Amino acid sequence: MAEIRTATFSSGDVVTTHQPPESVRDWVQRHNDALKNKTPAYDELVTTWPIKDPPGTHSTMTQRQSGQSNQAFIAQHVEDYLTEMVSYPPDPS
Repeated sequence: MAEIRTATFSSGDVVTTHQPPESVRDWVQRHNDALKNKTPAYDELVTTWPIKDPPGTHSTMTQRQSGQSNQAFIAQHVEDYLTEMVSYPPDPS
């Protein structure tokens, strides 16, 4: 099954598996929701998801800005990968 994965949090990677017949929008929203109240393990977050063209995966990395809170860091990362998903839409197939 297709999954969206964000690494790394103190509790481990957050992995959200697509649940048919769920829409891609709902799948991505479940992943966004799963990141709330997590604690990043490092000052870098990476999210990876499957794409159709070219076949494979795509990822986005965000570095924590100096003085940025965990909540602001996660919010920035979510914004970064959602922006990338416009050009590289997640493929649940």
